[in-house]
Amino acid sequence: MPNPPHAVVLHIRSSRPHDPAFQAELDMLNAAALDALEAEGFEAQLVAVTEVPEQEVHAIARAADVVLVMGGEDVEPTLYGGLAEYPGSGMHEPEADRVTFDGRGRRGDPQDFAFDLQAKDCEGRPYKRTISVSPTGQISTAKGVCE
Repeated sequence: MPNPPHAVVLHIRSSRPHDPAFQAELDMLNAAALDALEAEGFEAQLVAVTEVPEQEVHAIARAADVVLVMGGEDVEPTLYGGLAEYPGSGMHEPEADRVTFDGRGRRGDPQDFAFDLQAKDCEGRPYKRTISVSPTGQISTAKGVCE
């Protein structure tokens, strides 16, 4: 039996002493995301990006079949040219935002991400496609033979 697809769920942190009620809400959302992924046959892994070295976060994400970035505090506005203070602004997590996204909202990993698509029962036929996504969002495809 083949291994189940691997999903990585990125979230900011596992503790918010400054706002435990908000953390409790996010914990419920994270648990629901993990449950939903596992119900669809994924092996799901929760990763707190502020609690793991940046290079390790990127390596974990590259090894996954799918990456889900969960919400939390607002994205640090200076990353996209916004004002640091604005009406209704609250706590920001700039280190987490820098690990997950670059200044233009693109994923933070500097390497291309690639994945394969193929039908379950197409062994030996030319129906496999490898899709590569560059850090800038450019997509390329390559044809291949199903394994």
